[in-house]
Amino acid sequence: MTLLCITNSMTDARSCTHKGEHTVYCDGFEYRFNPERHRDETTGRFCRGCLPLEARHGMLCAGCWERVGRAYASWTPEIELMLSTIDRAVQRDNGGIRSGPEGYVPIPGTALSIDEIRSYLRTFNGDLDLWVSAPDGAADAVRFARCVPSALRTHELEEKPHRINRTRCGKCSQLTLIWNPTLQPGDDVAIACLNPECGIELTQDAFDVVAEFTDAPNRKVKA
Repeated sequence: MTLLCITNSMTDARSCTHKGEHTVYCDGFEYRFNPERHRDETTGRFCRGCLPLEARHGMLCAGCWERVGRAYASWTPEIELMLSTIDRAVQRDNGGIRSGPEGYVPIPGTALSIDEIRSYLRTFNGDLDLWVSAPDGAADAVRFARCVPSALRTHELEEKPHRINRTRCGKCSQLTLIWNPTLQPGDDVAIACLNPECGIELTQDAFDVVAEFTDAPNRKVKA
């Protein structure tokens, strides 16, 4: 008897299937489980493949097993501790437009993410192979692999390069400055102009001097 990937028996996960291959029962349309009616219903879209993928690692297909491994490697005790103790996420420069109160990530949001991830780890016994070899563990592993990347995307823990929207370049007067955060503790922040005709690079101290004279968004600053 061929063992199928556990996702094909889960109502809260997309079934892992062979692309372009169909079961003999396929009518050509895609179906999804409707939790309100407790039954599968068509989405109205054409089926792109419904032949289930076989389990390769315990009760997971190769793709699910890879995602579980990546999630497990990225969800370290240090990351969990950091996420549980932050009082705000990375705050982006959005030109002075607020998307929420002060740009803060609500603490209950981070707590809910951690609680959800921990709930999926309740069946984890310390061995990934054993975890995915049982139906309950395999299903929790799939949910864990889905939840971890989502939590890390929603609650960013490190700053990424981003455009500065409220301060013009002191040389070319364009809104083309890019903020490059530090990569290692003790490194200096670098600010560079993306204008190919300018290309100036500033230290954070030099940028602070330029920004100090910009008392209103988009105001031009003399070099």
